[in-house]
Amino acid sequence: LGTLQVSLSYDQRPDKLRATLQSAIEDVQSLIGLANNLLLLAELGVEKQSLAFGDVLLADPLLDAVQVVQRRYPDRLIDIALPDDSDGCVSRGNADLLTIALTNLLENACKYSPDGQPVRASLQPVADGAEYVVQDRGIGIPPDALPHLFTPLFRADNARQTSAGHGVGLALVQRIALLHGGRVSVQSEVGAGTTVTVSLPSPD
Repeated sequence: LGTLQVSLSYDQRPDKLRATLQSAIEDVQSLIGLANNLLLLAELGVEKQSLAFGDVLLADPLLDAVQVVQRRYPDRLIDIALPDDSDGCVSRGNADLLTIALTNLLENACKYSPDGQPVRASLQPVADGAEYVVQDRGIGIPPDALPHLFTPLFRADNARQTSAGHGVGLALVQRIALLHGGRVSVQSEVGAGTTVTVSLPSPD
């Protein structure tokens, strides 16, 4: 709002006006993203029975999320690893919600990775289900921040200094994982990168 008000008073040249409008559009898009994520976080507080769940081929949400993030970060390389029998990786869930969770994880990985360093996204079967793993070689997370990662609106100090964000994504990822009977774990080292694992159970 302040940017637009100053522009209205002082910007006379078309190129200055265009730059101001572009900046305002980016800010509005950021606020829309925050509002949508907060609304979804609130909506997911309802009972699981009100959500549409079915058998999901787990490779599909991962591939959909990679496509979404690749469009937003066209210069970032995302390596994808799927099991030989990806049709065997199935869980009871909601494909759209899983895509949202994976999109958040991949966006974080791309956002905090240095240029030239690929992001790795994989799906792998485990004894009691399957796991999504998203790994980057970015700035990492300080040890004192790890216990607070899933608190809505929390952001580690080095994340605030490095990139814009709101601290809602990981809280949303955890909520989606819990609704699927799964869990999220994070391993990270400052300056070396972060690995996030979303574990999902086999269908009942």
